[in-house]
Amino acid sequence: LTDEELFALTEEKNRWYRSSLEELTSADILEGIPALLEELQGRGIKLAIASASANASFIVEKLGIGHSFDCLVPASEVLVGKPDPEVFARAADELGLYGEECCGIEDAPAGIAAIKAAGMRAIGVGGAVDPAVCDVHVANTALLRGAMLLDDLPNCPGR
Repeated sequence: LTDEELFALTEEKNRWYRSSLEELTSADILEGIPALLEELQGRGIKLAIASASANASFIVEKLGIGHSFDCLVPASEVLVGKPDPEVFARAADELGLYGEECCGIEDAPAGIAAIKAAGMRAIGVGGAVDPAVCDVHVANTALLRGAMLLDDLPNCPGR
């Protein structure tokens, strides 16, 4: 394929994908996430989304959870994608924190590698990630708890 044909196909795929997202509602939020967000917000924890998706802002809007986060760093705002740590380092910077004060939740090996490279604790979710490379691992988001994220974080404002 020529560069022009490849670009056209990529744009068409993104239009189809965006169209599929039109039906998203708060009912599509993964199990356990609303309670986790509420718990962390109640403890004064700063929250960010560091996403590999160029559609992250759109998805957050459709899910109705934007108010839960202090910042969002979408893929379109970084130069190098995961497993490079840039997206996580930028999120920490926007929150006014050092990587060592943060942890990230991920369901992909490249994301876990990026979190670790940013100096953060890595919380792995699901079978796609190797539990041995995570600081904490859970089978699904319903098992996430605030304590998992706060353990061993120096200067954590929620303590």
